[in-house]
Amino acid sequence: MDACGPDRLGRSFPAIVDSGCLHVIPRELRAAYRRNVLAWSAPGTRYLLRMGDDVFPPPEAEAIARSLFEAEFAFESVTTETF
Repeated sequence: MDACGPDRLGRSFPAIVDSGCLHVIPRELRAAYRRNVLAWSAPGTRYLLRMGDDVFPPPEAEAIARSLFEAEFAFESVTTETF
């Protein structure tokens, strides 16, 4: 499934895990990614995002995530790791 393509799932989930997808999506496709994550989110969905530090330094990765999702998801924890 293309996370930036048309929503062909037609359903929502209680949890969504992104382990290494968002940080390689070009800036111009981030709105489509956001739209799909929100379409796939049921009320109360937990969204776990893991962004590698090989593309963005941790502060920039967090800023990208917050700019896309802070209005819809509560950021419970933000940690940094070097991969």
